[in-house]
Amino acid sequence: MRRELLLTAIFGVGVFTLPALALEELSEEELAEISAKGTQIVVNNDDPDNVQNNNNDSVQLNDNAQQSILAFSVMNLSVSAGNQSANLASVSGTGEDVDVEQDTFQLAVNVVEISYQEIYNEDDPDALQNNNNASVQLNASAQQNAVSFHNLNASASAVNQAAQGVAVTDTGEDVDVDQHIDQSAVNVSSAEQVVTNNGPSTDFAEAPQNNNNSSVQLNDDAQQNVIAFTLGNLAGSAANQASNLTFIENTGEDVEVDQHADQFALNIVTTSQTVVNEEDIDGIQNNNNGSVQLNANAQQNMTVFQAVNAADSALNQAANLVGISGTGEDVDVHQSVDQTAINLAF
Repeated sequence: MRRELLLTAIFGVGVFTLPALALEELSEEELAEISAKGTQIVVNNDDPDNVQNNNNDSVQLNDNAQQSILAFSVMNLSVSAGNQSANLASVSGTGEDVDVEQDTFQLAVNVVEISYQEIYNEDDPDALQNNNNASVQLNASAQQNAVSFHNLNASASAVNQAAQGVAVTDTGEDVDVDQHIDQSAVNVSSAEQVVTNNGPSTDFAEAPQNNNNSSVQLNDDAQQNVIAFTLGNLAGSAANQASNLTFIENTGEDVEVDQHADQFALNIVTTSQTVVNEEDIDGIQNNNNGSVQLNANAQQNMTVFQAVNAADSALNQAANLVGISGTGEDVDVHQSVDQTAINLAF
């Protein structure tokens, strides 16, 4: 039973792609090389209704998306630059030495660089400009009046998950187990953004500007009057998860176990942002790294059994587990975990 418990691992399933927005028609091969890079200019004139999106693996629910839906389970998931791995070994009934070595090297990197954006809104603007890396956005009245048993909006960016499991039983000689995990999750955003709103004072003159790295945003009346048993809005950015599991039983000689996990999670936001609002225009400017935002009347008058709005940024999780029994000689166990989590914004 102990062996089964030690070797049981549950992994979240993530699919990551790299969609790109080009200013001219490109081939499939050229599109595959692009990841949220370039110069973007949006000009709105004469009562525009313009939506400009440049997203790297994101899910967006705009306007009345999923409004008044009736469902048992609703999930909007976004994952970017994710690694998942598992090394599993089982050895039993051997009469000689046992030597098991497991190594995992994972690197997840999201880089948004040299992305210059300009937005000019004139004459009754109603413009949405979004540049997001692995984000889930619910804008306007998205999911308003929704009824569901489970409702989940989750975003993860630059995530590593690894597990190494070893089970050794009934060996007659020495047992040597070496497990090592190296993980690095990096989010880098170097983007300059300029938003200029010029126009008359109107009730509907709203220009939200969002540049988010692994965030969940609920804007305006999103999730208003929602009814759910469980409601979760989750954001995770630059996260590492690692587990080293070893179970050794009934060995006749020495046992040596060496477990090591190196984890590095880094979030860097180097951003120049300028917002100019004239003529009493309501402008929302957000630059968030691993955040959950509820703006305006989001989640107003909702009825739920459990609601969770959670954000994790630059997070490390590691576990080294060893179970040894029935050994006839010396037992030597070495366990170490090195973790670094850094958030930089300048």
